[in-house]
Amino acid sequence: MKLSNVLHKVRIQDSSNNAFNVYVSLKGVVLILELEDPVLTEKKVQDSELLTLKDTLNEIKDKLSSKDIEEWHNHTTRCNLAAAIIPYVKDAGVELCTQAWVKFYELLNSFSLVPQNKFLSVHLCEAPGAFVTCLNYHLQNTKFRHMWDWRATTLNPYYEGNSLDATIPDDRLIRHTYSQWYFGRDGSGDITCRGYLEDLHSYMSKVKQDQEMDIFLVTADGSRDCQINPAEQEALVSRLHYCELIAACLLLAKGGNFVLKVFTLFEPASVALMFLLNLLFKEVHAKKPATSKSGNSEVYLVCLNFRNNVKIETLWKLLEVIVYDEKPGTLQFKHDIPSAFLQQHLKCCQLFSEWQADTIEFNISLYENFSQKAERELESKQKLALDLFLKKTLFQARHRTKRLSEYKRDKSSFYIPQNNQLQPLSKWPQKHLKGTFYLRQNLSSMSWEERIQHLEHHDLMCPDKILRNQEVFKDEEFDEWSDVEKGRPFSFILNSRLCDTALMSDMTMLVTNSDLSNMKKLGYQEHVNEVGQLLSEIISPFGNSDRSSSFQSKKGEVCPTVVFWDVDQGTESTFPIYQSFMNKVDSGHFNVQHVIDDKDLAATLRSARYIIVNVTRAPGKVDAKNPFQSDYEELMIRKNVIFAVTQVLKHLKHGSQLILLTASSLTRMTAGLVYSLARSFESTSVKCHPNLWLHQMFVFTKFQHLCPALGQHLRDLSDQLCSETSTTSECLLEVVSFAFILNDRKYVQFLTSYNNYMVAGFINLMLDYYKKMNQKVQ
Repeated sequence: MKLSNVLHKVRIQDSSNNAFNVYVSLKGVVLILELEDPVLTEKKVQDSELLTLKDTLNEIKDKLSSKDIEEWHNHTTRCNLAAAIIPYVKDAGVELCTQAWVKFYELLNSFSLVPQNKFLSVHLCEAPGAFVTCLNYHLQNTKFRHMWDWRATTLNPYYEGNSLDATIPDDRLIRHTYSQWYFGRDGSGDITCRGYLEDLHSYMSKVKQDQEMDIFLVTADGSRDCQINPAEQEALVSRLHYCELIAACLLLAKGGNFVLKVFTLFEPASVALMFLLNLLFKEVHAKKPATSKSGNSEVYLVCLNFRNNVKIETLWKLLEVIVYDEKPGTLQFKHDIPSAFLQQHLKCCQLFSEWQADTIEFNISLYENFSQKAERELESKQKLALDLFLKKTLFQARHRTKRLSEYKRDKSSFYIPQNNQLQPLSKWPQKHLKGTFYLRQNLSSMSWEERIQHLEHHDLMCPDKILRNQEVFKDEEFDEWSDVEKGRPFSFILNSRLCDTALMSDMTMLVTNSDLSNMKKLGYQEHVNEVGQLLSEIISPFGNSDRSSSFQSKKGEVCPTVVFWDVDQGTESTFPIYQSFMNKVDSGHFNVQHVIDDKDLAATLRSARYIIVNVTRAPGKVDAKNPFQSDYEELMIRKNVIFAVTQVLKHLKHGSQLILLTASSLTRMTAGLVYSLARSFESTSVKCHPNLWLHQMFVFTKFQHLCPALGQHLRDLSDQLCSETSTTSECLLEVVSFAFILNDRKYVQFLTSYNNYMVAGFINLMLDYYKKMNQKVQ
């Protein structure tokens, strides 16, 4: 073999081997933690050498600012030394195989993280759940013979008050293992919120007692969206890292282990964090897994053998000072940090920053000139990296691994006729960043008038589908869906599991920056006319086919009775939608009874075959007692909707038709109410035109049966809602367990399609409005 070929092979081997050896073990500092009265010092002393490292690395990162993020992401994925590892592992059929899965598998096989007896593990900021599924696989692969159980936390993807930027929407594991996830009393899952760690500590204390096991492993894989200011990623996530550390100390048993994801470690707060970890654990290792993209800043701190040398009172003080207070500053220790430790920390930062800088420079060189020779050499490195991964981790496919969740085809209580099939939805909504860093920064600094010019109209196609019920609610199902959640009220519907994320993002931008209330007032009469026309079109076919009522017209014909119930419209209301309906409908074919008082509702409903229930609100109506003070009408009519649905289901007779005029159905609560109705009728359809109010008409055909357990459940929840006030901190968020609903694929598909249609139409109308305004100005 030629010497050049030998040297080439050695270079490839060295490059791949180095990827598995990027780590530093910091020597433990044997001191007792002295933080009886933890304080922050405003004196932020930046180490000059660390500052130089930070500036140098940011200069190299800045070379990427002009590159399109999608193109660059695809390029770095192609150049990743570990690019062959994930496909190989995924082909082995492991559960929820992601980049996080292979990273944690590498860590599990590099350090002794698993105890030799039964244990609990807690996984912080865990979505979508790959650390948990990886640990499950590892325990079976190593023939772990003891009991193991787990719990996890993350920002709740179903809590509509969580922003899309912060929340991971992938719920493939969450919806199948929902009882294992803890989202706190406020329902958000935000570990940095005041009171969350106290609640988590109490919750896990009960779990430990019930399971008769201690917690010997805590992982924390959290981060924040730093795309607008990536140079300050470390500072932006510092508060989260301290929160994760405090959580680990509150939860871990003596001798337990902690894995914490951090980023660059240049800031004084990071130096203090590293020193604190060395005080609390006997060993601290900083490792860059080979399966982590070498061009990013993430590093995993593997902390072994918790000393349990800190009082719980001290941890609560740390939490208050560092996390809740949010004042700038650096944690102050009773004694100065030893210079020997600072030197170790500097070497650690030098290693990781040099590795990252070299990778970025290498990727840039290939981006500009990706020759066939370079591609062949890269493929050789990737193949060798895969071989090394398999050798070092002893990974092997297991065909009989017990999964945490079984991904069966979800059973549905509904079907959609073949000629009405909806377009299949993705398993979970996706988020995508576009454009260069410079462009994204420019967009974020633009005025509202400039930003709206970059929003695009959406193609509209009404789904026009029918959802047919195959199985009415049964009392035997009660335990599956009756455990509903409460949480902190919110003012904006920032995300919805039942709507496309891009649409939700655009709608949020429009709602938060527009005078929507005034716009609604100006166009309300036109909207009322459209609603009245649509209601008459829905009702008219019934009048021609049904002559079952005792009412007779002037011509002696028998006409069906229609009840029009305006729910909580107030005595001063002129009932504009009812009046519009009466102007449009052929009154000679119907006996229309208008109900505004629910006192005589029971007898009225029992005599009717067709019921129209209007729970929408006229613009400007205020409910000062509602804990959800919002421009989103759906949040303001919660009480009316559940009251109306409860009363209607209680008094309807078999075969009756119901038309529910309501606001949007983006939240878990509305989705649960519609689900309850759909399971009680033969079929469900939606009639709607795009409008600024996001109003929808649900048409429920042929009432079948009210499950007694459901009826009582709804009455209980209606009473709970009536007791809520503007000061209520924990409000009802669900009517039917949302995890139960999500496993009914056809229903989710049906409702999501109509939500997408309505929100897209709303966005188009808003853009048209601003276009007209700009034309007037010009």
